[in-house]
Amino acid sequence: MNWSEFGKLIRELRRALATRLGRSVTQADLEQMCGFDGERRGIIGRLERGELRCMNEQVLVTLANTFHLTRLERREFFLAANGVSIDHIYHYPGAPTPEHELERVLHSVRRVPLPVMITDVFTDVVAANRALLNLYGDEHIIQAIREGQNGMLANVLYFLFHPRFRFRQMFRREEDWRNLLVADVQFFRRSSLQYRSRPYWQYLMYRFMDSPHEDPEMQRLFTQFWALAEVEQVRDGNTTRFYDLRHPKLGALRYVALVSEEVTSRGPLYVITHIPVDDSTRRAFEGLMRRQGGSEWVTLAPWPVERKRVPQHGWRPRRA
Repeated sequence: MNWSEFGKLIRELRRALATRLGRSVTQADLEQMCGFDGERRGIIGRLERGELRCMNEQVLVTLANTFHLTRLERREFFLAANGVSIDHIYHYPGAPTPEHELERVLHSVRRVPLPVMITDVFTDVVAANRALLNLYGDEHIIQAIREGQNGMLANVLYFLFHPRFRFRQMFRREEDWRNLLVADVQFFRRSSLQYRSRPYWQYLMYRFMDSPHEDPEMQRLFTQFWALAEVEQVRDGNTTRFYDLRHPKLGALRYVALVSEEVTSRGPLYVITHIPVDDSTRRAFEGLMRRQGGSEWVTLAPWPVERKRVPQHGWRPRRA
């Protein structure tokens, strides 16, 4: 990130800390919490204005600790402090168009005879084959997402937390559902950290935590697991998700969702492949692929990041 972007990130993390504590946190408050005094007094203001261009390692470590960043969030935080713009990192001169980049990623997974989806740094579903869509939702819900009806989000966390998808009820063991959500929230926190000053990230958090038009149970659970992600860091960085489900249409399913990262010139994409671990699940997945259009790929969320558009609906960016 350049210094201006990094300053915006510090401001956003200070705002998030205020939400966590349930009170305002000024620049002076943050300095006091970090123990910055003497010649370090005023450092937060200079950071947020993008004026401080050479940071002491201990300052960064102290900030990461005060912000309660998870293990891999800390890695992203330290990378963000290098002063290089995200656009310069990912978008080099002569880089292919986003359409070409997405097509390249799709080409590598189109022949995989399994349910597969591609997500971005916000866990929005950029593309998926119909076998995957049929696994997780009925056609009416998927069509509503594609057309933006009822404000529905094409987002993995939205699918996991919103009660309308009844995802929790499919798990045989509550512990497996809980572990999955902790790992997915940790992934979201890590992958999106350098984009937290973007309006779209703030909009997602508004939907997940604050919107009066969203389901309060979803918001309660998301807030709970956002905090659990800080405490249960043993799963942070886990790129496999185990599912032991009782699917309402397909019966007993046991599979692993394996996450792999594709680095493109417009930022990373994540390919999530669902791999059966028993014969009955393998047969069920084969049936999903044989179903009419099972291997067809559908695009859902816009990509790359700069193509995200934020519907207002009374939402306004929050200020620190």
